[in-house]
Amino acid sequence: MKIDLNAMRRNPNLAVPAYLIHSYLYYVHDAPVIADHDYDEVCRILLNNFDTITHNHKSYLDKDSLRAGTSYHIKADEYPQIVRSCAQGLVPGIDINHPIGYTYDEQGIATCLRSSDG
Repeated sequence: MKIDLNAMRRNPNLAVPAYLIHSYLYYVHDAPVIADHDYDEVCRILLNNFDTITHNHKSYLDKDSLRAGTSYHIKADEYPQIVRSCAQGLVPGIDINHPIGYTYDEQGIATCLRSSDG
């Protein structure tokens, strides 16, 4: 899948839903639909424009995570419903009510679960 990185460069607020949707698909459902280098570029766009972003979901962004090119800080059940629904529209086979991606211990440390883990 191609994403419009140029549009995100012109309007960094567009990068927020892209980051959240593709993070949710990758980290929660192990169902990436964009290339890693595109995801990394979305993170760079967000980081470079962090102070000017006004998107309603900016609170889900974390500078350290953006620098690392990840969204491990967002737990599966914390993603907004609209993000889950949009992700399901991109990958109709995922079950947004039963993520397979990660589980978290008491300290918030993520452990990857694969569908074969049960």
